Amino acid sequence: MPSEKQAAERFDNLSAILKIIRSKGHITRRELASRLSLSWGCISELIGMLVADGTVIEEKLPPSDAKGRIPSILTLSDCKKILGVDINKNGLSCCVCSLAGEKLYECNSSLSTDGKGELLRDVFSAVTKMQNKFPDICISGFAMQGIKDAGSGCWSFSNNIKINFENDIASHLNISAVVEHDPNCMLLGCMDDESKESKMLLRIDKAIGAAIYRFNGFFNGGLLELGYTAIGSGKRLFELSDVSYIDGLSADDRQKALTLAGEQLGIALGNFCNMISLDEIIICGEITKYEDVIIPSIEKSYNDTVIKQATAKISAKNIGNAAFGAARLAIEAYPYVLKRKNA
Repeated sequence: MPSEKQAAERFDNLSAILKIIRSKGHITRRELASRLSLSWGCISELIGMLVADGTVIEEKLPPSDAKGRIPSILTLSDCKKILGVDINKNGLSCCVCSLAGEKLYECNSSLSTDGKGELLRDVFSAVTKMQNKFPDICISGFAMQGIKDAGSGCWSFSNNIKINFENDIASHLNISAVVEHDPNCMLLGCMDDESKESKMLLRIDKAIGAAIYRFNGFFNGGLLELGYTAIGSGKRLFELSDVSYIDGLSADDRQKALTLAGEQLGIALGNFCNMISLDEIIICGEITKYEDVIIPSIEKSYNDTVIKQATAKISAKNIGNAAFGAARLAIEAYPYVLKRKNA
C-alpha cells in the first residue's frame, strides 16, 4: 500500500498528465515520460489507471514506413463531462464542459434568496436538469458568492443565509463536488493550462471581490479592501461598488467621480504590486461599462505609484458569471476523484 507521500506524488503526476494532454490535445507515453521526468514504469502505471477509468483513450498511429514500434497517441475521452455552477444572488448559472475544457452548454436560471431551503431547492433542481441532459457528468465545481468563515466552514450569503457547502450541498449530490470563491473561479476561467503568469482579478459591482493566482495556486488573503475605495467629501462618501449611485449622477459628476475612483484604486493597486509582483490585473463587473473613463484613470495613478520592475498590464473584461471557471476548477480537481477511487 503506498505511503501518504507516495499517494500525494501519484495525484500530482495524474494532475500533470491530464493538464499536458488538455493543453496539447494528444501526446505519446514517451513524450509524457520525458516532459515529466518520470520512469517508463511510472508512466505506464498512471496511464493504465486513466485508460481503465475511461478518462484517457489510447490509439495506435497509422502504420508508416519508419522503422521501430508504432507509438500510441493519448487523448482525453469525450465520455466524461464536467459541470460548473455559479451560486450568485443575481441568479444561478451552469456550464457543462468536456474534460478538455471545451464549453458544451451554458444556461441561467433564477435563484430564490427568501431562505436557505428555497435556495438549496433551486440549486439541486438546476444540477438535476444538467445531469438529465448530460448523464455522463462525473464531477461538479461550484462558485460561491459570499464570505467563508474558516472556523465553521459556512458561507454567508444574501439575506443572512449561511451555507455549509459540504453538509448542505456536496453530501446530497451523487457526484463529487468542489467549491471556491466566485472571484477565484472568474479568474480561473481567464487562465490557460500552460500559463506561467501571475494574475489578479478585481470585480466591482453591487458586490466586491478580488482574486490572485500565483505559483499555480490562489492567494486567499484579505483582498476585499482594495475595492472599498471611498470617494467624495463630507457626507457624500461612497464606495466603488455603489454602481447604482454612479448611474444616478449627471454626466459631468459621473466623470469626476469615476476619475477620482480610478485615481484612488490605481494608487492602491500600485502599492499592492510593489509588494506582490503581478503580470496582469483584470478589472471586471458592472464598473466596466465605464471602462473608457475609469481604466485610463487607474492606469495613470497606477503607473505613477508602481515601480517599473513590478508594473502589470491592466485590462477590463466582461465576465458574465463564474460557472465556466467553476467547471475549470472541477477539471483541475478531477484527479482527486481518481485518487479516491484507486486508494
